[in-house]
Amino acid sequence: DQSCDALGLKREGTWKERLLDYTGGNPVLRDRAMASMKAAGRPLGIEFDYNCYINRQPVDSQRMILWAGQFGKQEEFAEALSSRHFEQGQTNDDLETILAAVADVPGLDQDAAAAFLQTDDLVEFVWQSYGRMIRHFGITEIPVFAFNRLGGPSAFSPSFVQDITPTPYI
Repeated sequence: DQSCDALGLKREGTWKERLLDYTGGNPVLRDRAMASMKAAGRPLGIEFDYNCYINRQPVDSQRMILWAGQFGKQEEFAEALSSRHFEQGQTNDDLETILAAVADVPGLDQDAAAAFLQTDDLVEFVWQSYGRMIRHFGITEIPVFAFNRLGGPSAFSPSFVQDITPTPYI
C-alpha cells in the first residue's frame, strides 16, 4: 500500500513542511532540494514560494485541468494555476484559487467552471490517474524538472543536477 496513510505521510500542510516527507524528515536535504528547485526554476522565470498550503491529492485542480482541455485551454489553465500555487502562495486545492486561475485564462467561463466543480464528473478518472502515475510512469514525487529529454532526476534525488540549462524548443 503506497497511500499517504500507510506510509505515515501527511496529506496537508505547507509545501515546505511536506517536503520533509520526501527527505525522510531531514531538514538539510529538504533545504537543499528547495534550493535546487529554485535554481532550476529561476532561468525559466519561476520563483517558487514554499509557504503555500498543499494537499497531496488536489482532485478538483486536476479535474479543472481536464475540463479546460475540452476548450483547448488545458496548458494555459495549468500554467495559470501553477503560477498561483508555486509562485504566489495560493493553494491549488482551494476553490477560490482554482476559479481565479480560470478567470486568468481568456475563453474559459468561471460560472461554467464553478458549476462543473459542483458535480462528481471526472473524480474517479483523476483518482485512477494518480495510480497510473505511480505504477505506469514511476512518478512518485514532484516537481521533476526535465528539459529536452524524456526524464530527469527529481530535486529530491541525490543525483539531482544543479547546472541545468534549459534549451528553447525550436
